[in-house]
Amino acid sequence: MFKVKLKKNTLNDYKNKDINLLPQEIVDKKKNSLRLATAVLISSAIVFSSVGYYYYLFSQVKKISNENEVKIKQISELLEKEEQQKLLTLLQERIEIKNQQLMDIEKSSISIPFLTSVIESNLPADISFLNLAITTGGEISINGVSSSELSIAELIHNLKETKYFEKVFVGNITYSSGSENRIIYSFNLICQSRGN
Repeated sequence: MFKVKLKKNTLNDYKNKDINLLPQEIVDKKKNSLRLATAVLISSAIVFSSVGYYYYLFSQVKKISNENEVKIKQISELLEKEEQQKLLTLLQERIEIKNQQLMDIEKSSISIPFLTSVIESNLPADISFLNLAITTGGEISINGVSSSELSIAELIHNLKETKYFEKVFVGNITYSSGSENRIIYSFNLICQSRGN
């Protein structure tokens, strides 16, 4: 009926064929050792990459920690400089106040002899001049004793008439009984010189 023609194998066909003459155990052992080597290689790669990533993270943390230490040091230096600046500003304000006080004292010390002579030359006869002081605001405070309020009013008028005083007003007046039932008036006048 039908004739089947069988192909003849050539020498090349036999060379290309994979013929395994080893027993199946050795083949399985070889496959297992290949699998084991692959698993060890993959595990080693995972371990080495994990270790490498750990060291990378550790170095980043250390770098950030060092940067934080530098910033903390800079902040503390800035805070220290700010405190020093506040202290210097406070000292400068105090120096300015003291300087102003010294200038006021210098102005007042130059004019005290003149003030005393002006006041004494304008005193009514029954007024005793007790005390003269210059306040930090540059006002002149005069304390005295009189036997009448009329003499105090006369002193105020006389001082206003001088060219030296711009304003003269009464700070206070008190009275008490003296010897022979005479009334003694203690008074305080505040004067502003024309320079102030």
